[in-house]
Amino acid sequence: MAFSIEAAEFIAIIVESVLYGFAALLIFITLWALTHERNDRQRSTVTLVGVCALGILSTLHVIADGIYVYQGFIISKGDHIYFLDSTRFTFKNSVYYLETLLADGILIYRCYIVWQNALIIAFPILGWIGTVVAGAHTIWSIARETGTINKDAIFVHQTQQWVVSFYSIALATNISATSILATKLWIAHRRAVKYFATTSTHTSRSSFYPIILVILECGALYSLALISMLVIYLRQSNAAYLVVDLIGQIIPITFSVILLRAALARYQKYDHQHNVLSHLDFAAIVRTEPQSSSAGTLKVGIRSYQESDEDRVQISSSRGQDIDPTGSSHLKRNEDV
Repeated sequence: MAFSIEAAEFIAIIVESVLYGFAALLIFITLWALTHERNDRQRSTVTLVGVCALGILSTLHVIADGIYVYQGFIISKGDHIYFLDSTRFTFKNSVYYLETLLADGILIYRCYIVWQNALIIAFPILGWIGTVVAGAHTIWSIARETGTINKDAIFVHQTQQWVVSFYSIALATNISATSILATKLWIAHRRAVKYFATTSTHTSRSSFYPIILVILECGALYSLALISMLVIYLRQSNAAYLVVDLIGQIIPITFSVILLRAALARYQKYDHQHNVLSHLDFAAIVRTEPQSSSAGTLKVGIRSYQESDEDRVQISSSRGQDIDPTGSSHLKRNEDV
């Protein structure tokens, strides 16, 4: 028995409502984590605006679905012709389109923040531009008035090629941006472990490690949803109506989980030696206070330990003096989430 559009929409509104509940809760908690006990300098305006915008879009998406189902089953009394009119999806498709662009755009922006290199994010940027073009044409193809009611309207060749292009480009963009971000975090993780190995603390995991796992898991979930949509759509199954509504809530859920896990890293309790690394811009300030000795005194100030290819430490010292072996050293770590 074929999966009808009515059944797909009925199941979609139920499951989507449940997912929206999770999305709304996660967005609320994420906003709290991004603003609690932070001054204006520590708050990312772009991220906060993005989270709020995704919350609004996910709400509009579930409202649009609710109105569509209500009109279809209550007002039109389940009229099959009502559900065959693809022009009724224009607003909902536009909301989904904006969700995709916003989430991918912020992900690419965070890739640039951690890498500070536009060439590295060139492919995701091109993919994002391709998503803009393919998505806009997809909405136009589905929304245009054909003059006839066709149950396969969204599967006709001209529409199908743009739908497939949109989801394929969005999938490639998400995979590439997620991989780029996770790679940078993995590099920072390995350097943190290497740094701690030189101290009295020996650990195989830094605070980056759980964030890397969350990024990869959320990226995999979103990618799996896009692949499922592509497969179902190419099989011309009405289950595509169900999957696209679910993705509309999966986007804010995965987006919020990643931000929430990164934001909560700053609330991790220090271990017994206070050896916690909680920011990509890892910096340590080491100061050695000089003391007098017959051999002389060397003033050594290690201003910062910065991520570089050689993991070099910047050292400023005075010339013509010997190191005082009895000098005491004090380590201070600057952390900013």
